[in-house]
Amino acid sequence: MPTKDIVVLDQLAEALISELPDREQQDRALNELETIADALHGDQSFRDTLLNPALPLAERKKFLRTALEGRLHASTLNAMLMLLREQRLEDLALFIERLRAARLRLAAVRDVLVTSAVPLTEGERNRLLEVLERKWETAVHLREKVDPALIGGLTVRADDWLYDSTVSGRLKRLNQKFANA
Repeated sequence: MPTKDIVVLDQLAEALISELPDREQQDRALNELETIADALHGDQSFRDTLLNPALPLAERKKFLRTALEGRLHASTLNAMLMLLREQRLEDLALFIERLRAARLRLAAVRDVLVTSAVPLTEGERNRLLEVLERKWETAVHLREKVDPALIGGLTVRADDWLYDSTVSGRLKRLNQKFANA
């Protein structure tokens, strides 16, 4: 995606976060946007109506308002209308990522995704938070994902930084060494 398009998404994300200074409202907006992204992915008629360039923008806006008004925070609905107007609804998942990043950047918190084969225990989670906060000298927001395909271990991803201690990752690296030998 061109940098210009990312900038548009970042500007919209920062505008939405500034309209929702309360963390609870921001959580609600993120949840609402994720629900809409799921609907766009799972409901073909909803997707076709909103993304149909042959349908006038005014009709698509009316459809979106009718479908979502009263169900969303007004700021979330306005963000959706802006994405529709800017022809960026297909980028909703990326917008949600940029919104998370803007939220954390503005709060000076680093967003970290931890993927493990099994759920982390409370002790593992606390130790990981402690290590990461000490490493980066900032608060860390930990999101967790379970992926049994990792076999064991975990990955820790923050922005463009990745730590991979998974069994599957080790096997891939070992396989690459043999392939290159």
